Amino acid sequence: MITRTLALILALLACPVVTTAAEDRTTAALHEAARKEGRITIYAPSPLVLQGLENERPRTFPGIEVKGVQLDPPDLATRIITEKRAGQPRADLVMGSMRDYLELIDRGLISRQDYAALGVPTDRILLDGRMIAAYNAVFAHAFNTTLVKNRSELPRTFKDLLDPRWKGRMASWEFFLTAGLAFWGMDVGESAAIEYGRKLVKDQEVLLTRAATNVVATGERSILLFSHVSTVLMEQAKGAPVDFFFVETHGAAQIGTLIPEGARNVSAARLVTKYLLSDPGRAMLWQYAKTGDARPGAKGELARVIAERGGRIAVENEENFRPRSALATRIRKAIVGH
Repeated sequence: MITRTLALILALLACPVVTTAAEDRTTAALHEAARKEGRITIYAPSPLVLQGLENERPRTFPGIEVKGVQLDPPDLATRIITEKRAGQPRADLVMGSMRDYLELIDRGLISRQDYAALGVPTDRILLDGRMIAAYNAVFAHAFNTTLVKNRSELPRTFKDLLDPRWKGRMASWEFFLTAGLAFWGMDVGESAAIEYGRKLVKDQEVLLTRAATNVVATGERSILLFSHVSTVLMEQAKGAPVDFFFVETHGAAQIGTLIPEGARNVSAARLVTKYLLSDPGRAMLWQYAKTGDARPGAKGELARVIAERGGRIAVENEENFRPRSALATRIRKAIVGH
């Protein structure tokens, strides 16, 4: 876990955007209320998004202190539940996938907000006002370009990954492996996905570790199963010899913002949410985390990169996130044992 306190000045008007007079008044009122609160605590899985909020310090609205807490997806809900039981809720805003917060939503620990009154587009408002769709984490396989020099050598289907030539040459993090397989399993069926997962782990000797990205970037293994497009692009930017590829259906987790029940600084949380949906916010997400919108019809840089590689993407949504989450849990128990 990485915890850092950031001085954040949010200015949605730092870049020219077309707004109505009503939107200007709504935004101004939100800024004023957030300044009175003076602070916000954000729990998020991406340190890069938190870094982006730190470095892109708009100059128009000073005085908002942000405490950013980085937590891996499996730890997000547990942290909030533990704090709630102790009577010490700390998060004003949480970020993560729909699957990450399923338990919190079912327990009534996420508040409902009137985002439409803030001018948030209706297609971004999810779970009856409890979540805003901010960006997508798109699964893709990665490979070490030093070890696999020709893209034509790469697997083209999930079946190809079972070729003996890849035995002992692949790695993954079990959380992402089972999450990624669950998207594919929605197409091929649960039994097929579980049997396939068992073959990967047992027969192909896939190395399961949270350090899977580093394992492939350093050349210990050739292929990283179910990485994220954004992760690979950021590793490339650091000079790592990696690239990504798609096979058949790959999933895209819907990463959103949610405001927990009992949050102390709701206006600041709503302000950050609105910022992430603005033109400056979307530019920040791409610049610092190489992420963005991958939903059908998306026009940003992430959508362009996926289209160039011919990716077939199944996006997490309100209809599929519950069965996918349940399937991922069953796959994990079947192939990992817990």
